[in-house]
Amino acid sequence: MNKRILVLVVLVSVLAVSCNKDDEPDYIPPGPYANGAFISNEGTFGLNNASVSFYDFVKDSVFNGIYSSVNGRPLGRLLQSVCTANGKAYMVLNMSDTVVVARADDFKETGIITGLKLPRYISVYNNKGYVTQWGKTVL
Repeated sequence: MNKRILVLVVLVSVLAVSCNKDDEPDYIPPGPYANGAFISNEGTFGLNNASVSFYDFVKDSVFNGIYSSVNGRPLGRLLQSVCTANGKAYMVLNMSDTVVVARADDFKETGIITGLKLPRYISVYNNKGYVTQWGKTVL
């Protein structure tokens, strides 16, 4: 019985020491979209009805069309993916040939990246974004 208690104490001690503040993310948005997940809604092919929803972990609720409700216009055509990094949300729109950038905390648009040809995904590394494209690259 004493061995079980000793093993339990050691296990709890190891777990308590291994969890520290260094494991926490560098940035947590303070706004309405701080505790949940973004959901990309591709939309109907050929129509300008792509959208982003937000699932709030605390409220156990989904909020649809957050981009258009905040910015007062549709997002674009064929939302391929959404990536968040450095407090921003990058929305890759395949048929619109753009990446729309918004603040991740309140989803207000901050810019649009153009000049792409059928973009698919974006990844951010060392404060640089890398976008994949389908087909030939246009320079």
